[in-house]
Amino acid sequence: MEHAVIMAGGSGTRFWPLSTKDKPKQCLSLFSEKTLIEETIDRLLPIFNKENIYIATSQKLKEQMQTVLPGINFIVEPCAKNTAGCIGLASIEILKKDPEAIIFIETADHIYGNLEKYHQSIKNAIELAKDDKIVTIGIKPSYPSTGYGYIQPGEEYKQAFKVNAFREKPNKDTAEKFITNGYLWNAGLFTFKAKKMLEELEKYQNDNYKILMNIFNGANLEEEFSKLKSISIDYAIAEKSTDLLVVKADMPWEDIGKWNTLEKTNEKNSEGNTIIAGKNLSIESTGNLIHSKKLVATLGIDNLVIVETDKAILICPKERSEDVKKIVQKLKEENMDEYL
Repeated sequence: MEHAVIMAGGSGTRFWPLSTKDKPKQCLSLFSEKTLIEETIDRLLPIFNKENIYIATSQKLKEQMQTVLPGINFIVEPCAKNTAGCIGLASIEILKKDPEAIIFIETADHIYGNLEKYHQSIKNAIELAKDDKIVTIGIKPSYPSTGYGYIQPGEEYKQAFKVNAFREKPNKDTAEKFITNGYLWNAGLFTFKAKKMLEELEKYQNDNYKILMNIFNGANLEEEFSKLKSISIDYAIAEKSTDLLVVKADMPWEDIGKWNTLEKTNEKNSEGNTIIAGKNLSIESTGNLIHSKKLVATLGIDNLVIVETDKAILICPKERSEDVKKIVQKLKEENMDEYL
């Protein structure tokens, strides 16, 4: 049977100060009255039965989410061990219920502009996973992004392609070359048989595999999970596996990872500013992104992110929005937890 796992354990530090430890990005309402996690579940319901949708997250966030997400299963990570740890735990937990499980991995901070193509890509990936393949969905780039990793497709395999290589986030010149050569964005979407993922972990991450099997066989979850090596699924499996395929998806897509990505999902006003929330009085100011409960008056400033909450105000150049997580780290170092 097909199952979907939404990875939603992150703290969304690049969306501070709106995203906090008590209400991280996946619990925010950025595009509608619904939270990002609710919108993600809604997108999956046409393909997956509700009882086969799981949210992988922390115990604290589970307690927060389950009050507004009745009927959804949770996989609780005792601590953060990156995506390989999360996917490994999801694999063994679902395998206990369904020995023939096929799992689709999604995150709670993606948006899609064509749900028909999104659903078809997932269906194609599920069929390919039945061949004991690990299948990722690669997005056809719409611009030379320097914020996403890339996938190099190789030889055709049914309605997909074998993966030649994964490429790290490039500079602009390299990104333009990648697009010319048919590379795809790496969206972090994976589909696989639970048994196949564990076989690959045994082959390429044997220490982690042994720990996961200890958990599977009844060992203490919290104690054993803490021993896992923290590593992403890309480094752990995707860059090593010889059974990896990529399905090409030609559809609008964005990973809402930092403030300036919201420019691509919201229209600019007549002054060229993007107002996510609140009001803006703009004089000789353009290219700014603003989220506030109050009126924000701008005079002679361009290309800034301005975010106001009850606890804090963020002002930074848009091109530095990736570095907002440095503020969060500094607040931790200064023991200023009341602002986190």
